[in-house]
Amino acid sequence: MRETMRGVLLRGPHQMRLEELPRPAPRADQVLVQVRYSACCATDFDLIDGTMPDQAKYPIILGHEWSGQVVEAPPGHAELVGRDVVADNLVTCGICPACVGGRPNLCRKMEELGFSLNGAHAEYLVTLARSVRVLPSGLSLKAAALAEPVGVALYGARRARIGPGDRVVGLGAGPIGLFTMQVCRAAGAAEVWQADLRAERLDLARRLGATGILDLSKMSLAEALGSANAEADVVMECSGNPKALSQAIKVVRPGGRVGVIGYYGDELAEIRPSDIMMRDLEVLGAVCPTGTWDAALALIADGRVNTEAVITHTFPLERFAEAYETARSGRDAIKVMLEI
Repeated sequence: MRETMRGVLLRGPHQMRLEELPRPAPRADQVLVQVRYSACCATDFDLIDGTMPDQAKYPIILGHEWSGQVVEAPPGHAELVGRDVVADNLVTCGICPACVGGRPNLCRKMEELGFSLNGAHAEYLVTLARSVRVLPSGLSLKAAALAEPVGVALYGARRARIGPGDRVVGLGAGPIGLFTMQVCRAAGAAEVWQADLRAERLDLARRLGATGILDLSKMSLAEALGSANAEADVVMECSGNPKALSQAIKVVRPGGRVGVIGYYGDELAEIRPSDIMMRDLEVLGAVCPTGTWDAALALIADGRVNTEAVITHTFPLERFAEAYETARSGRDAIKVMLEI
């Protein structure tokens, strides 16, 4: 095995290039993974643009949605060698109140692969052996590479208490929105309506099982819901658009719930607090796949969540710049994947 590897290193804002880098050496509690797939995520743009200063540590290898094969493991985890895996990207202290209380995503010492620790846009990565999940039999590495965003969607649905009989509206038909729609259907929601501005994304939402679609390029969200004779017990805001959050609070039924999964950076939303108070609403944030990795893999493996359907483009590692240009442009792109 070579002592070096190819990796896409972000040395600072707008300073990303493919380099020959030292292959990481695993500690006694880590495994070495040969990466097979690593996806481009919209939050990567904030690191690339330098608009996530509190979380980014440069230089950094991006990539937090990935899959691969274990090539080295400590003696206590030798059975992992040769296995196809994903892993929880969070590295937490394990002893603070948040960690002990089952919410490691709120650990104040948390670090994360692809943000503050080197991620998967490289031939190899190291990660904690205890965080590794072996793929269910028959699940492809390409499909499993999106277990992380499926886990985010699942945690969001759990936070919003999606269950049998709920009427759900999902805002945004990007990857998180499409996964959230499928997760809500799997949770027993009676109706899941998908709203977006792009016809091709709405067509995919319909094919993946949405009850109906709401084309916001033609009318407002309130008008679209009225035209469809649909009422929302829960609105899941997955777009990351501050205006969408404002609309979610206005259209959800009195006593309803708004789940917030989209990432907004430093953008501000115009919200009238009395809309929340007078209508007795719950607004519930959700970040990271918290306690959902195994369930997310199971949903993908048994076909209740189709991840490969949202992968519109796949590029080799050396074409990373083209991959990110495609992902950022949004032209016919939903999820862009690097094959390594």
